[in-house]
Amino acid sequence: MPDPELKPTPPPGRRGADWILLDKVAYIADRRNGTTAEGFTHAGQAVQVTLWLADPPGSSHLLVHCPGLNKADFSVVPATIVCSDKDVAILQIHFPSCPSINPVDREQCRYFVYTADHDHPSLDLLPVPIPLCYGNDELGLLPTSSIVLRQHSFPLGTGDYNLHVFSSKTWAWSTRLARLALKPNNGALPLCHTTHEVIVLDGSTLGFVDLWDGILCCRVDDDDDESPVLPLRLIRLPPPMQINTSMFDRASGIRDVVCVDGVIKFVEIANRKRLVLSEPGHDLVSHKSVLHDWELDELASSVADDTKDPYVYACDGWVAVTWNRQTGSDQWLRDCQVDADDVTVSSPKHFDLLPQLFSSHSAGKLKLNKNVPMFAPTFVPQDRGVAYLMCCLEIMDKTACVVLAIDTREKTLQALSFSTQRDSDLFRAYRPYALSKHMSMAPRNSRVGCSVRKRDYAKTVLTDTTILVHGLDARLTD
Repeated sequence: MPDPELKPTPPPGRRGADWILLDKVAYIADRRNGTTAEGFTHAGQAVQVTLWLADPPGSSHLLVHCPGLNKADFSVVPATIVCSDKDVAILQIHFPSCPSINPVDREQCRYFVYTADHDHPSLDLLPVPIPLCYGNDELGLLPTSSIVLRQHSFPLGTGDYNLHVFSSKTWAWSTRLARLALKPNNGALPLCHTTHEVIVLDGSTLGFVDLWDGILCCRVDDDDDESPVLPLRLIRLPPPMQINTSMFDRASGIRDVVCVDGVIKFVEIANRKRLVLSEPGHDLVSHKSVLHDWELDELASSVADDTKDPYVYACDGWVAVTWNRQTGSDQWLRDCQVDADDVTVSSPKHFDLLPQLFSSHSAGKLKLNKNVPMFAPTFVPQDRGVAYLMCCLEIMDKTACVVLAIDTREKTLQALSFSTQRDSDLFRAYRPYALSKHMSMAPRNSRVGCSVRKRDYAKTVLTDTTILVHGLDARLTD
């Protein structure tokens, strides 16, 4: 995995954006700055974590370095960002099976908590989570807890779930019962809730978002530990646009949800399609200038067996729709709708940077290329009306990913930047995090900011953060 093209460390005093777009997949690289923190596994393997910050729409990166291990020792995806909120991020590191690592850590996934701080960023090892395995999109953070929400496939239609909670105060896991009650006017319970992302609705409520169905809201108060059952509330999301009904397995490529100051913001994007004849270059003989007799029999057989449809689908522009609602409301309100044809581009520097992205450049006006599909819409809480969209372009025989900042209210292209897309196509490669306002890349007096020592890591607790892993495991009923 190549190292990212990292810019030089900014000078002290530079203040960037409060929010960043953090690449979900970390890099293995030994590069340090003022954000570097160090921790240890149970077997004593040192781990160093560094943030490399960039203002949106540029992507920020997390760098992981394990002294004694090389980049070649790790798998293709050695470390991922599980979740983040305010000044805390949780990352998962999958250690290799190489002989240079302690057998206790070989082929094991370890979870670390990175706490951002201008003076002393820290890295703490989490105890083995309960449940042992969960999806990286299922974990959410509250000020004193972290939670995973998971639902079993059977029995279908039950409203009981297991809530798995890790508390930084006790440094231990616990499990509580959570229940979604069926209301007479609320329809049937969701048969299968798949958590695609977790959002914070307020100081003590997490929302586990199924981008196709809705948000399961769970309120967890520290002083409510004696409650036998935690109530769950379901907020249904607007139904998908008709053109997106066939994209069931690509929810994160077309939808996103955030919550800002008690307002839930929802966005969906749909790429229009049109049927066109396949390009001549796809024809068997279109690229040939000479045909030999010995080739004709083989080509005749190939043509007879070729039953492919001569028509293919091409992108014909896109449309994005945004919705808002208060967390306690019972209705969604349409905010705005943006069509690719409506987006104005005032800066000619965008055309100079990426002419492939635009279809015309005349009279001082630019138009987006309708043949370029957009995906992975992302809201950044700081920019209330801005949605970040991704697209892929062929540049110099290589695929380059580009992030566009679209003001959905003014319908303008504000900025664009190259990005990384090391995940599958049509899946979000990054998430917005607020870590940058707690961090500075400027070097500190100390070489590494480390709050965890090799011998006393188990005594270190997160004073202001608890990691709440909310696993909604549907309970079996008699």
